[in-house]
Amino acid sequence: PAKSGSEAEAAARRRRDLAVEGFLPLREALAAGDNGPYLEFQRAAARLVRVKVPAWRELWREGPLATARRTGDQLDALEAGDPAYLADATALDASPSREGGYGMCGRRDEYELPGTTLPYTPDKPDKSDNPD
Repeated sequence: PAKSGSEAEAAARRRRDLAVEGFLPLREALAAGDNGPYLEFQRAAARLVRVKVPAWRELWREGPLATARRTGDQLDALEAGDPAYLADATALDASPSREGGYGMCGRRDEYELPGTTLPYTPDKPDKSDNPD
């Protein structure tokens, strides 16, 4: 949907309502000692996103994993008494590029940071997203 306005608000409320509608039976079953519906929910969720894992894995490799490896290299350098990597240090100051946008379950601010924020591309319906 749109990023703002009545269409975005209606879509956010619908997502919220669907989430609550799906959550209540799971909660009731768990309270009754039956974790079967929750386990099936987990299996269904895994099936839905399975095709997206290769792209997520690449984002992880290029982002968090690469950052963790750089941190390890920096710790190795510090342990060796070499602070040279500090010459490449930078700092950013960011303000929201849009305040009060609609997220999955409510309002949130957006931070679009050039060079770090992935462009927004809404998911397109694709039969591969739902292999059932």
